[in-house]
Amino acid sequence: RNPDTPMWLLFLVICGIVSCNALPGAKTTITQNGLTYFNSVGMGILQQQIAGLQVPSQSGTVNTGILGNINWSLTNLQISTFQIGTSTIQLIPNTGFQISISNVNCNLGLSWAYQQVDWPNIADSGTANIYITGLSTTVEISVGQANGLPVFKTVADSVNIGNLNIVLHGGASWLYDLFLNVFSQQITQAVDLALQSAISSNIDNGLNQAVSSLPIMEPINPSIEIDYALVDEPRFTGTYTTADQKGEFYAISSPSECPTSVCVAKVTPDSLTDDMMQFFLTDYLANSAGYVLFKLNQLEMTVTPAQVPAIFPLKLNTTDFQTLIPALYKRWPNLGMELVMSATAAPNTQFTSSGSSSFQEGKILVNVILKDNSQVEAFVLAGNLSASAEVSLVNEAIDIKFESAKLAFELQSSNIGGFDVGVLTKYVDQMFSTVIIPEINQIVSDLPLPTVKGLVFSGSRLNWGNGYLCVSTDVTYNP
Repeated sequence: RNPDTPMWLLFLVICGIVSCNALPGAKTTITQNGLTYFNSVGMGILQQQIAGLQVPSQSGTVNTGILGNINWSLTNLQISTFQIGTSTIQLIPNTGFQISISNVNCNLGLSWAYQQVDWPNIADSGTANIYITGLSTTVEISVGQANGLPVFKTVADSVNIGNLNIVLHGGASWLYDLFLNVFSQQITQAVDLALQSAISSNIDNGLNQAVSSLPIMEPINPSIEIDYALVDEPRFTGTYTTADQKGEFYAISSPSECPTSVCVAKVTPDSLTDDMMQFFLTDYLANSAGYVLFKLNQLEMTVTPAQVPAIFPLKLNTTDFQTLIPALYKRWPNLGMELVMSATAAPNTQFTSSGSSSFQEGKILVNVILKDNSQVEAFVLAGNLSASAEVSLVNEAIDIKFESAKLAFELQSSNIGGFDVGVLTKYVDQMFSTVIIPEINQIVSDLPLPTVKGLVFSGSRLNWGNGYLCVSTDVTYNP
């Protein structure tokens, strides 16, 4: 059986997507509009799955009156077509949802046979076509979670066959009416049980097996990853369902929780729009990323003379800095320089209704490169950086680009005496905008949103709020 069964798409998207701790670092909401769309896609898959379904063989003994007791059997029962008329999905608050299918037309083929129990043991056989109209079914599903994954369970299902018409082929025509009475009830029961079994098997076995391989940890680069595991059971209201997730970055080599002094959990809404899906990312998640990068020393960078762009007004050598810092040139004339920039604390990022801003404390160590290629410390600047970021959506990922930066620094230590650091402001600003910030943007450029394969966003919008970014979008699914 193809693992893309009709209910799977709906459930994977509902609960395989995002989550939280005491307060979530991320969450995903699907509205009634989204559920209705996924249900329509699922019904197309369901039709394909049921068509070709093998129905278990049936047999028994019945007293016919005319022939006395006969042993009968129905074999090779197979559904050839399964056409759904209408289907609806309804949220069940605090539980899950209910899918109702009606006006289904279903055709089957089978082989039939009988034999008298007593002498003269008359036997006959043939084939039949079964035409069912007005079939309806209702399935109620509860959704929980275990070990960070959603758990689905059919709690109620029913099938009602409206009209059933049997056309027999072969055998004695004068017995057809007798057989129709015997077979009609047995075929109705067989199809009823087969469909109930197929649906519950689809959910309880196939779906849970599928989500067991759903990636919980999403790698960002070789060093860090995001934990998107569910931390609670999905919540269901009358108009949407929301899944809370951990929403936190970790170091792959040495995972540990972000301290509360750095990462502060925020309360976020569950739903803002009627778009099919909404992904909420909090600044808790962003600050956990900064903490991990700081802990892994990935917020350190050395700028050498070769990295300075050709159009830059000053090169990294003491000759070009002679006018700005005469004491530097006097101590080490005509030598190259390098800048060692490092964070002294984890950065702090805040999401507000105006967008995203980050604050970073750090230092700049200025070395002189001697003729033997050894380095000697000239002076150290200490200060902070305030930066804003341009955030956009590229396909199904958040694209983050830091842009404008404001620097404030002072002379922390010096081996050339004191000097006015204000003369370096323009140079350091240009160095950050042309060299440092582009490098930072390469560390975590794209933040993948947790989606299932084949899901494509359309008409997406970004909505900023106090402590969160919401990606609101409609979707299409292409299995």
